[in-house]
Amino acid sequence: MRKSNQIKTIVSYFMIGILMFFMLSIFVRFFTRQILVKRLGIDNAFTAFVFFDNVNMETADLGVHAEDNSDGYTNVTINWEQRYPFDAKSMDHTDPVLTFTLLPQDNRYVRIFNSLKEKVDVYSSDLLAGQSYIAELSYRYNNLMNWKWGASGADDDSTIIYMENGYLTYQQPQVPEEDIAEIADSLKDFEGYLIDKNIPFLYVNAGSKVNPINKQLSALDESNEYTNENGDALQAALDARNVNYLDMRQEMLTADLDWYGSYYKTDHHWTAETGLWAAGVIAQQLNEVAGMNFDMTYFDESSYDMIIHEDAMFGGQGQTVTKANAEFENFTEIQPKFTTDFYVQIPTKSFEAQGEYRNTLYDRDHLQKCIKNGNGGVYSSTRWTNDAVAIIKNNIVTDNHDKKLLILSDSFGYYLNTYLACDIGEIDIIHPMAFDGSIRSYVEKMNPDAVIVLYCERNIKPIDWSDYLSQFDFR
Repeated sequence: MRKSNQIKTIVSYFMIGILMFFMLSIFVRFFTRQILVKRLGIDNAFTAFVFFDNVNMETADLGVHAEDNSDGYTNVTINWEQRYPFDAKSMDHTDPVLTFTLLPQDNRYVRIFNSLKEKVDVYSSDLLAGQSYIAELSYRYNNLMNWKWGASGADDDSTIIYMENGYLTYQQPQVPEEDIAEIADSLKDFEGYLIDKNIPFLYVNAGSKVNPINKQLSALDESNEYTNENGDALQAALDARNVNYLDMRQEMLTADLDWYGSYYKTDHHWTAETGLWAAGVIAQQLNEVAGMNFDMTYFDESSYDMIIHEDAMFGGQGQTVTKANAEFENFTEIQPKFTTDFYVQIPTKSFEAQGEYRNTLYDRDHLQKCIKNGNGGVYSSTRWTNDAVAIIKNNIVTDNHDKKLLILSDSFGYYLNTYLACDIGEIDIIHPMAFDGSIRSYVEKMNPDAVIVLYCERNIKPIDWSDYLSQFDFR
């Protein structure tokens, strides 16, 4: 009996020790990341030791959870609402979202608390010491026991599905009909506002990895996956409201592209090559509906050096299921053969540069760091990576030298936007989830010749369009 109690005591102390270790590691990592790396710019043997299992925390972009990019950028907090204010007369003061926008100081402590909570959540889960090793061991154990992992039956848009062709994808729950209607109404109102200003508007559905004709899903997974159905529902609602849109899914099918080869196996994004092709499709559409004059040779692979980096890419989906269930894949670096000269400004990164494509629109330092460190994060090798605003001016006379394009874009636009910039005078890019000013005010000041909203179907619901569109003055 005494021996049994001793064992229980030892096990209890052991478990308490593990919990104390993880709590201490969370504090040390939080302090090192937030103070030493972000504030003081320290990158030495100590920080390397603290982040032994995650070099991204020490030097690279942390992705969607990051509040900064530490690839040599100085991060700046900008009051976009002050620069691009809302028209208070047109706003409904009874709307809590709009009240939040008009009186942000009243919610200061709530925002601070929520920001701190989000950071703690990330550090105690995704960025926990040894988390990647623990997750990989867990998956390998599941595989050994022949336990099915994946998304079947869960109503969760971050759950991974292992497709029958070996690709990974996210499971998407169905977006309610009333949400679809609200999105379509808001886009219709925004289009109407632009039409009144004689500015053409185009909504681009970037689609997703799941081929609508050849889904490559098990029967159970297919019954719980609604990516294409959500896209179809939104487009039907836009059709009913006569809103101009471009369905990249249909464009891919019409062009007879290798659908799954157009995406990374371990990530939900198009490949960089597909981004180049898609830029050409959008450019042609802008020629037809917006009076642009894009030269289509700028979107031909023969105009670029296609540099293949073998086993360099390991996307977000692959990192979720770990190397136990996914492998690194090739990544193509695409650099123009033609002469380029851009001026690029990204205010929140305090980035301003002029020069050729590889030094202004492309971040080759980030690419080389990722390859050297073997972290797989090469997709974020463009300067603009979901930053609130980026301004790109082409200093070489182009076919559209006097034209300006505004793009509201998610991460599917990383590469596509840089290729469009090669043959137009100016492109401004806004990532709406990071921009808290008025889109209308931005349009008034920029006076673009066309406006594009580019989103993949996965981002229809997570944006919370009802709040987003009213908050950002799309009415």
